[in-house]
Amino acid sequence: MEFCATGPQEDAFRARVYEILGALALQWPSLSVRVDLWRQGVVSQTNDYSDAQTEVWIRLAENVPAFRVSTVDRWYQKEEGVIYMNQDWLILPAQYTLEPTDNVIIEGLAWMVINSAEQAGVSKVRIDLAKSRFVMPPRTDPTYRQVTTKCRIV
Repeated sequence: MEFCATGPQEDAFRARVYEILGALALQWPSLSVRVDLWRQGVVSQTNDYSDAQTEVWIRLAENVPAFRVSTVDRWYQKEEGVIYMNQDWLILPAQYTLEPTDNVIIEGLAWMVINSAEQAGVSKVRIDLAKSRFVMPPRTDPTYRQVTTKCRIV
């Protein structure tokens, strides 16, 4: 039984998807952005008391290539009539495993991740500007980074 492993067909398909995204970045540079990814975490300074924990912002990645796409959803409600709702999406590599409440910095503005789905090496992330509560940590504070490792159990 294998975990965290992909086959050669999935690797080839992922490489092809990245080629297509690279071509799209050349064709439509207005959709292409570079983003920073942040997650809120708790750091314990000591193991003695739980009230000694501090909330910090953890930098997941920086300068990640992505596409920003805006869509408009339309539906009908009997009481209000036709309702339009703008939704913003990011398309980026799937290696970051973003969760709701993570934050994405696009051109200096903080957006909150609402949900994300990964498929074929690409992650489609729904973001919302109004819900973000990200506060850039001061430059004098240490920068926390999340380090991940991949595993293969055979």
